[in-house]
Amino acid sequence: MLPQHLFARLRKLQELDLSDNFLAYAIQNGTFYEELQNVVSLSLLYNYEPQKSFPELILSPSIEKMVALRELYISGLFFKVLSNHSLAPLVKLPRLESLELRMNFICSVSIDAISQLRTLRRVGLSQNMLAFSSCFSTCNSEAIPRSYQTLGKRDDGQLNLQAQKVPLLSSGLSTMQASEEDYCPFYYSIWHFKKQICSKNLLFDLSQNSIPWLNASTFRGMEKVVCIDLSYNYISQTLNGRQFTHLSKLTYLNMAHNRIDLYSDKAFQEISGTLKALDLSNNEFHFVMKGMGHSFTFLSHLTSLTVLSLANNHIGLRISNILTSTSLKYLDFSGNRLDIMWDSRRDQYLHFFQGLTNLTQLDVSENQLRSFPPEVIVNLPPSLQVLRVDSNMLTYFPWGNISVLKQLCHLNLSSNMLSFLPSMHFELRLVSLDLSHNRLVAIPKAFLSQAINLKNLMLNHNQLKILDVQSLPLAFHKGYTFCPAGQNKNKSSCKLVLHANPFTCSCVISGFARFLRETDLDIPHLTTEVHCAYPESLAGVNVLSIDLHSCQEIFGSVAFLCTLLLTLAATSIPLLKHLYGWDLWYCIQILWTGHKGHTPADGGNMTDNQYDAFVVFDTSNKAVRDWIYKEMVVRLENRGRWRFRLCLEERDWLPGVSCIENLHKAVYNSRKTVFVLTSPSGCSHESGVIRQAFLLVQQRLLDEKVDVTVLVLLDVLFPKFKYLQMRKRICKKSVLSWPNNPRVQPLFWNNLRVALVSDNVKAYNKNVTESFF
Repeated sequence: MLPQHLFARLRKLQELDLSDNFLAYAIQNGTFYEELQNVVSLSLLYNYEPQKSFPELILSPSIEKMVALRELYISGLFFKVLSNHSLAPLVKLPRLESLELRMNFICSVSIDAISQLRTLRRVGLSQNMLAFSSCFSTCNSEAIPRSYQTLGKRDDGQLNLQAQKVPLLSSGLSTMQASEEDYCPFYYSIWHFKKQICSKNLLFDLSQNSIPWLNASTFRGMEKVVCIDLSYNYISQTLNGRQFTHLSKLTYLNMAHNRIDLYSDKAFQEISGTLKALDLSNNEFHFVMKGMGHSFTFLSHLTSLTVLSLANNHIGLRISNILTSTSLKYLDFSGNRLDIMWDSRRDQYLHFFQGLTNLTQLDVSENQLRSFPPEVIVNLPPSLQVLRVDSNMLTYFPWGNISVLKQLCHLNLSSNMLSFLPSMHFELRLVSLDLSHNRLVAIPKAFLSQAINLKNLMLNHNQLKILDVQSLPLAFHKGYTFCPAGQNKNKSSCKLVLHANPFTCSCVISGFARFLRETDLDIPHLTTEVHCAYPESLAGVNVLSIDLHSCQEIFGSVAFLCTLLLTLAATSIPLLKHLYGWDLWYCIQILWTGHKGHTPADGGNMTDNQYDAFVVFDTSNKAVRDWIYKEMVVRLENRGRWRFRLCLEERDWLPGVSCIENLHKAVYNSRKTVFVLTSPSGCSHESGVIRQAFLLVQQRLLDEKVDVTVLVLLDVLFPKFKYLQMRKRICKKSVLSWPNNPRVQPLFWNNLRVALVSDNVKAYNKNVTESFF
């Protein structure tokens, strides 16, 4: 118990915390409330009686003396029933707005008792055992008086609270837009909208209870409720438009972390005229079921809905091809599987967001995206202002198509795998661009050349070693008036974030260091985390510590040396030409002639050949023909640093000439002969052209002592022919196998190019003692 007159002299006390004091009986019978008439907030958290749970909440009658009380917290007292008698002492409190009854193991609540508290704006009943169903009630009927079992036998009394006009979500934004001409909303979470709607309206927090399903009787008596939180329950049902019939004022609804089935197009239709914010995040139970379809057609009926969260639902397949809503302005679609929906093999979801004609904010973060299809950018709503694509695995982003979104002002691409930016000029109307936590190594000068409105640029946590000041937006340069002083008059309203980059601290970035010293931009962590990483001797040193005077001395010495050399050359060369011009010309001619005369004779044999390689393959095999023309010809003749000229039977042989003559010319006029073989038939059942070409290659080996054979095996499992085994042992580089792993294929083409330009004889195994020549 509390001592008498403990708070008597604290007449100006407004906030009192008496939590964790085992004051269960003092709360029920104490008179200390009379000494707290000016207290606005009273916390009685976790004042339970050990090893005891009370049948109902009992409050001392003296609590009605706390006429200034606005917030009352009675969590952790442990009682089962909240009856009319329980809250009777609170009825006379004229300013009570918040009542917190979290974690009390309440299993029965009298809505009539709450309705008597006319000034109440928030009722916290989370983390209890409420089921709102007599079948699932956890109350023990023997231990609880019959008069307290009100859940199954409620009357039709409505919640008699003053109705407050709900402010529109757009009212705050429009005010800000009117006050600031270039306003950009950046990003608001679902909690921001909850606070905006529910801060001055009646909120029922029923989260983390034991509610198995909903029906109209669940909310009987809550007609004046504006916000309801039903998250973290056990609700698993298909909503059919009848559950929220009595909630005529409902504006905010949180049903996150449940098992809601969104297949019916009648879902939420009973509150379509009032519902403005809906949280359906973390309801992935039905979405991860294979073969189960889902529909979002109910969105088109919610004419007042402006905020919707479908986050963390693993939405990927078997859903509506397009979302349709003319009122929705904010959509959180993070934590889903857009990588599956936008896969290159399917295009039915490329218009998924196009039907949201008034959408201004879209969050598609954490969707495992590796690329952002250009078609999706074009099909996004033109009204979009904020786009979040962070926390994906993007290696590519269609910058050229972003100019289609003329109202886009905030783009977040942080926490991806972007390693380069395009060096091209394109229209960029962004006010804020977040490229942090990527792998960028450079910022091209042309990339931000037309970003005239950009005021916030985040480049932290990248791999930038050198940052050219000319690559920054024009607004960031000194003397430009686009970035006036913000709230802090000593700093500009423009922000540049650069920390956690491995900058190279040398005279090369002296201009960048000078920019950091002289700029008025807001650069967070400039003096603490903008460090050097190279050279290693300066690792961890702040970039601002670079001595610009030493760089000027070095550059001055280099400039003096260069100008001296140019002056000497400009004076000596004309003089030497005048005095010894003919002698110098004669010496140069002698040296050039000697160089030409000593050119190796065998060097010309390599260029006398008409083709680099003659490709022999089974023309009757369609798969091999497709591989030759679509892979080999494209890779060797059209791509790469080395371009080869190939001789193909169907393309390059002369018509009207005999087959054996064409074959002879193809073998002897090519530097190499490439045999493309397949299994299981191998060479034994190939066409006669392959067999004759093989004999000619062997004949050329005997006549000219030139090994021109290159074998390409298209199958992994190939018969162990004796010649093939011998070939691998003597000249392994001339036997190549086509890999099944696509990532290894570039190595295969590189090895083939090396085999075509190298001499097979020089690549012979040194362990072979006998010569073939």
